Amino acid sequence: MVKEQITFEDYNGNKITRDFYFHLNKVELMKLETSYPGGFSTFAKAALANNDQNRMLEIITSIIESSYGKKSDDGIRFVKNHEILAEFVESEAYSELLFNLLNDPKRADRFIEKVMPSDLIDKNSKEYKQLKKEMDKLESGKEEE
Repeated sequence: MVKEQITFEDYNGNKITRDFYFHLNKVELMKLETSYPGGFSTFAKAALANNDQNRMLEIITSIIESSYGKKSDDGIRFVKNHEILAEFVESEAYSELLFNLLNDPKRADRFIEKVMPSDLIDKNSKEYKQLKKEMDKLESGKEEE
């Protein structure tokens, strides 16, 4: 689970800072993976390798929208539904987060890593190391522009 503190301006011109929570459980991750032909991870790797901004937008949007929710007061449940998601997506906080993640690949990488179930991330795996290498290459190429 990741907590993002987002500062944004509401539609009344007020500057607001709030905490927002994101998490994918194992079942949600499997659903995300199988929702793309060839798998979500394959789709993401291809987008990174080709520096495909349209696909990167789709990836980050999918992860944000699949993972956003609200923790119950007792911390046992992480509530996700259409109303909760709509409330977030219709705010400038969503726009602010999406913009920041798209413009900072390392931050996007950290966000995605923290959203995933921690026991499913094998940081020693060949796939994880390759994805990190691609993210680092993308980031260093961006800095040269």
